Amino acid sequence: MNKKQYRIKCYKIFWDEYPKDVYVGSTRTSLSSRIAQHRNDSRRPFSEQNPVMKIMKKNGIDKMKYVLLESYMVNCRDEQLKYEHEWRNKVGTVNQIYRIVKTFKKGQTLTYTLGKVKCHCNGSYSTFTKQSGIKHFNTDKHKKFVALIVKKIFLRSTAYSSLRV
Repeated sequence: MNKKQYRIKCYKIFWDEYPKDVYVGSTRTSLSSRIAQHRNDSRRPFSEQNPVMKIMKKNGIDKMKYVLLESYMVNCRDEQLKYEHEWRNKVGTVNQIYRIVKTFKKGQTLTYTLGKVKCHCNGSYSTFTKQSGIKHFNTDKHKKFVALIVKKIFLRSTAYSSLRV
């Protein structure tokens, strides 16, 4: 076995009562550890913002079942994601990356398309890894956008507080 290679497990989470709600994922860790992580993540504050976590809560975290779909030896994260996406396409899942739209306050939306997120700062980043999003959020373009929003919010709150006497 090549030192770079590692074993991944592709798995499916499902509920007997909701046959259309299926989640497919992959992990390097033990399957039971990954499922425990899903359960813990779904109990965290703001997990309702994640469409998959919302479904897990709605259907019942304690009622979810899981099954190992296949195990593979891979050389890198891209290969791992390739196998995961193949299973998502075979099974048809709630976590398809192809087209999910999250609505924010007053009609603002982030559009997820083919693993890319179009940000409000007019930048974009991949949804395949957390590092991509973190890298994007640390760009000057995004920081300037956030500073502008914070400034607008501050000016609104200042104007509002000066009216209240």
